[in-house]
Amino acid sequence: MIEHNGKFFTTTTECLQFCAGYNHVPADILRNAADRGTRAHSAIASTLKGLGTWGADEDLQGYLNSFDYIKDKIGAIKVMEERYFDDNLLLTGQVDLIAEFEKVPYLKTNFDNLAD
Repeated sequence: MIEHNGKFFTTTTECLQFCAGYNHVPADILRNAADRGTRAHSAIASTLKGLGTWGADEDLQGYLNSFDYIKDKIGAIKVMEERYFDDNLLLTGQVDLIAEFEKVPYLKTNFDNLAD
């Protein structure tokens, strides 16, 4: 849940958790994975902003190597790491990237699988 403007919103991750198969994964492993994902997103966003990935932890190297493969194909960025809220459904989700990809408008909602 995320509080926004005095309302509580369910995240899209929470909505989809039941079908992701994470029910049997120990909480500490999920926390570590979430932390690693947050750090990977920050490092990739920093690169896209021209700040580089200096000091990125070694456990992120696979994500950054995958990103290196596509980063030169990313063109004009429209939105990056922006959260949206639906006040009627009380749902929230964060878009990772809306940008041109190989000069075609493209919506990327998850940096976890860059091969898609």
